[in-house]
Amino acid sequence: MICRRDSPASRPIERFLLISCWKDSHCSDFNAYPLFWYNAESGFWFDELQPYAGATFTSNLFTGQADSTSQLYLCPSYARAVGNAPPWPYTSDGWKTFGPYGYNWFGVGTDLPTLGLGGNALDANEPYDPPIKASDVVCPSQMVAITDANFSWAEPPNYSVGSSWLQLSIPALAIYGSDQSAQGVPLMLAADKRRHDAGRRNVLFCDGHVDCLTWPQLFNFHDYTVLSLWNNDHQPHPELTEGW
Repeated sequence: MICRRDSPASRPIERFLLISCWKDSHCSDFNAYPLFWYNAESGFWFDELQPYAGATFTSNLFTGQADSTSQLYLCPSYARAVGNAPPWPYTSDGWKTFGPYGYNWFGVGTDLPTLGLGGNALDANEPYDPPIKASDVVCPSQMVAITDANFSWAEPPNYSVGSSWLQLSIPALAIYGSDQSAQGVPLMLAADKRRHDAGRRNVLFCDGHVDCLTWPQLFNFHDYTVLSLWNNDHQPHPELTEGW
């Protein structure tokens, strides 16, 4: 099944519903969630969705620009938030780790990604295989799948841009934890606030519904309910946030 439209979705919520359709089609075909990184040629989660989307991530997306093949992935509010970020300056495809939307590859913690949706990594330097099965997600209606991207730390004259990988730790530490006074955090949080309603995030859950959550609802790691939203076993795993 291919879920696509002839013209880009006009509102952020419509884009999330389209992405949900593509994700669900992939899960139906493979009984598993897309791997965050699935081969040595740098295939990422959005590449796994391409057969259903008829749309691609391109190297200019993270700068807030899109062409005819990537327009469905560009949220206008993201373009406003990144401002005049320069294009990718290298020949490598490292730009694939940046973009308007982030995939919950990791869950809670900062070690190997096994609690999120991106795969069961045994080595941080190897593709995240095998994938997370649909049945591994205990409570799909209460698990984060994809959200508006986390922004990167940055200091002037650099720009803060979105990341295509999503984990709780980076914004949680910057907003509520030990990184609140770190250099690079002010630009990151300012970009996030410019995107949607002073920091709110559009969130696609694993069951396909979309909600708009505040920073406390999504990143306050002192709240076990928040921690559980990020993990496929629907457990908070507070041991993984000790020292934050």
